[in-house]
Amino acid sequence: MLSFVVHHGVESIDDLYALAGLSVNSFQAMILNIAEVVNGEAIFRPGDGLKSRVRVQEKIDRDYSDPLNPQGAKRVIDVLGATVLFNNRSCVEKAIPAIERLVEKNGGQIVRFKNRFDRPASGYRDYMLSIRLENGLVTELLLTTKAMSKAKTFGYGHLLYEIAQKAEDVLNSSTSSEAEKQEAKKEVLLLGKLMEEYYGSTGPQCDKEAFIAKWKADCLLRK
Repeated sequence: MLSFVVHHGVESIDDLYALAGLSVNSFQAMILNIAEVVNGEAIFRPGDGLKSRVRVQEKIDRDYSDPLNPQGAKRVIDVLGATVLFNNRSCVEKAIPAIERLVEKNGGQIVRFKNRFDRPASGYRDYMLSIRLENGLVTELLLTTKAMSKAKTFGYGHLLYEIAQKAEDVLNSSTSSEAEKQEAKKEVLLLGKLMEEYYGSTGPQCDKEAFIAKWKADCLLRK
């Protein structure tokens, strides 16, 4: 039995995008209905609503390229996703039972639920729901606060995440030297602490210039 969530009917990246493309309209209609009922604000990716093929391929190469466990595209379950924003965490939690009912009413099934408010991913806090649609595609719904989303999107949250990802790539690369890996390890630890601090203050309350100055100082001190 699989210990992870996968799409049904997907074997390749082409299968994934074909199924996701067919699902965009019905998925977004469901999310808009959910947001209206629970008094939230629905946010979708711009354009066609899908994660870019380049980013998906990068994820497959980085996380799912094990030849002994070749799951590939069927394990990338955030190609089609959305975020619903709320005023505060209390509002998020009050909305969850209604969201569960509405997902089921629309023929979906919540196959995974992660509480990242209490166990944040690199400081960023939300609830992450993996929803399997009737056609077998697994989609992603994030529930978080407006302040947290603003910190990620318009503050330094996404920049810190991108830098951390690059350091992780160096750390996990078979072509990196031992010195490069040691430096990347230090950077990953530093960035983890910085992201915890940044999101812990919910981003917009941070003094951004002071935050970046501290980051630069920490980088200099560890050299």
